[in-house]
Amino acid sequence: MSDDAEAGKHARARELAEAALRAEAKGDQILADKLLDQAENTDPEAVENVLRDSLDEPTRLHHRHAKPSDADFGDDVAVAAMTRTVEPGSDAPDRAGITQSGSGADNERR
Repeated sequence: MSDDAEAGKHARARELAEAALRAEAKGDQILADKLLDQAENTDPEAVENVLRDSLDEPTRLHHRHAKPSDADFGDDVAVAAMTRTVEPGSDAPDRAGITQSGSGADNERR
């Protein structure tokens, strides 16, 4: 694709993402989601740029499209992503050897 076509795609995706933020500010979350999805399909990098440029007032869209690897430990989005991680086969703390006499939650003692 030519540079002009890429620039046009990027500009269109930015317009859609900015329109999504405006729609959300007006309370129209369905339209905001639709516009942001269109922008993501057009040029994901443009969406990231728009959301990064407007981080001073994060919205639901920022959280919806945030990637845990982009956030640090002080970021609510990163903490939420980490705390919702389920590891199959993991033991309860008392069975994992974390406590000596068990947690007491299941009346199990060693």
